[in-house]
Amino acid sequence: MAPTLWHCHFELDYLLSQEDTSLAEMLKGGTPVELRANLICMKAAGKRFLVVGECDKVAADGKCAGHAV
Repeated sequence: MAPTLWHCHFELDYLLSQEDTSLAEMLKGGTPVELRANLICMKAAGKRFLVVGECDKVAADGKCAGHAV
């Protein structure tokens, strides 16, 4: 079996539970209000996780699906 690389992820519920200042420190791409709105939309679309960094192989739940090394 070949080794597999996995990108780390956050649970959306964890991110949504953070205060605005913490959320802004963890994520980039907008104000805390904009970030929270995007996370809520992701959750409404059936995602449960947000991959950390760039991943071109994301599973339906939002986790990295793994990359053969």
